[in-house]
Amino acid sequence: MRVDFFRRMRLSGVPILMEKIWLNGIFFVILQFRVCCSLCADPLSTAKNLDIMKHAECIIFPDIHGRDFWKSVLLGDCEWESDLLIFLGDYFDPYPSENITPEAALDNWDELMDTLRHSRKTAVFIMGNHDAHYLNLEYWRRACSSRYNSRHEEDIYNRLRQVPLHVAHELTVGEKRVLFTHAGLVFPWYAAHKNLIGAISASNLNRLTESDDGWKALAEVSEYRGGISDYGSPLWVDRHEFNEKSLDNIGYDLQIVGHNQLHNDEPARYCNVVNLDCHHPFALTEKLRLRKIDL
Repeated sequence: MRVDFFRRMRLSGVPILMEKIWLNGIFFVILQFRVCCSLCADPLSTAKNLDIMKHAECIIFPDIHGRDFWKSVLLGDCEWESDLLIFLGDYFDPYPSENITPEAALDNWDELMDTLRHSRKTAVFIMGNHDAHYLNLEYWRRACSSRYNSRHEEDIYNRLRQVPLHVAHELTVGEKRVLFTHAGLVFPWYAAHKNLIGAISASNLNRLTESDDGWKALAEVSEYRGGISDYGSPLWVDRHEFNEKSLDNIGYDLQIVGHNQLHNDEPARYCNVVNLDCHHPFALTEKLRLRKIDL
């Protein structure tokens, strides 16, 4: 039973937090690896075989769901290099229509972890809605996502505990502030939980995983995704909830998200929110331009 699984986790003495993890007798707080990838002149196109390495502020990987497009950056011949890799969440629960089995998704994660352990770059792992339902019972009760894998729940939980998972990550590029979450941050949801969160910041959003009330807030889903809340959380907000009013007063110049799957191989922009969930990695330049990396 699902409740028994979470009870075992709690009784084990392992906190349901994503700041530190214990693996094979060693504390891992961050993973590092070497990466380079390609960039093109057009913001949404690609380039190969450039003579000069291109520097990116970071390389971004949208929803994985067992897909191996990360290999085009970590194992491929790329022209971009960066010290920072950001993964936007949803690492398991593959789509049956893509012919990726749950077992293949587990193997894909293991290969990714093995690749990162032999590299020297910083990796940031964002938590998605398809990750959170394996990590906290209160969240699972309120907002379990589709394709939840009860057969492999413990395998997935153990793998997710191999890395620090974050609700949000922020980056300053020049004088511009960039916020990374799985789905996005809208002001009405924040306003409803302001007393719990405090000022808007990635660190304060990350502290939501330290309390039951925080997990309950993260489990809020709007009617656009089958829920009953007025607005979705940064793990759940739908693209239809993005508008000038809901995005006002957030305090970031740019939000970069996944979650809302796109079917035309191109990112989508909603005001100052860019959704990258189109099965491609992206490079973020010093001018805040996003360059799609060819597979």
